Amino acid sequence: MSRSLRARSVAVRRASAQAGRLQAGLLQAGLPEVDLR
Repeated sequence: MSRSLRARSVAVRRASAQAGRLQAGLLQAGLPEVDLR
């Protein structure tokens, strides 16, 4: 169970990092900030 929880937290962290990169790209392009939560 702890292993699946750890895998899930890693996946969430990876997804949030990806969202942050996408948000930074939109800000660089001059587009309004998008809330992906």
